[in-house]
Amino acid sequence: MPTLFHDADLELNLAGTHQHVEFLLDRGLNAENGVLLVGGAAGDFSTMTLDERVRVTEAAVQASDNRIGVVMGAQTTSTRELVKLACAAQRVGAEFIQVSPPFYFTHTEADLSDFFRAGAEAADVGLVIYNTHWISAGVSLELVEKLAEIPNVVGLKWTSPFGLEMTFERVLIGFA
Repeated sequence: MPTLFHDADLELNLAGTHQHVEFLLDRGLNAENGVLLVGGAAGDFSTMTLDERVRVTEAAVQASDNRIGVVMGAQTTSTRELVKLACAAQRVGAEFIQVSPPFYFTHTEADLSDFFRAGAEAADVGLVIYNTHWISAGVSLELVEKLAEIPNVVGLKWTSPFGLEMTFERVLIGFA
């Protein structure tokens, strides 16, 4: 979902968020065919404060009224902030968080495993791991296997440039 702002002051337009959720649900989006991703890249996570990210997620959860799952975008470079986002997602009723490898710095797979595990252990929400190959080291099949052992890792959002170490098909074959 895009995050809606008021043009005049760039404050969150939470009433508009409610309307947008209703619009999507009225036109057929439901728990059988989708989820609402709030505060992801297209949802302007990088331009919002942590509090704003929580408030827009809470607005989407309230508007959805348990008719569809809500995923809170939890992209961050900070393990501490990831833990706060996971706890906030649980507190406001989001079922899942979407977590990408921390951007800006290169990390080892052990670093990434620790980062994702911290988010998983912080709250009772499902994690959707988002491999963002353009801003982090590639996530190997071995790391995906380790992450799949974490009970609340529920999904993998995969990107990979053609010809690199792992393709989406290999992931599907390994975990289907």
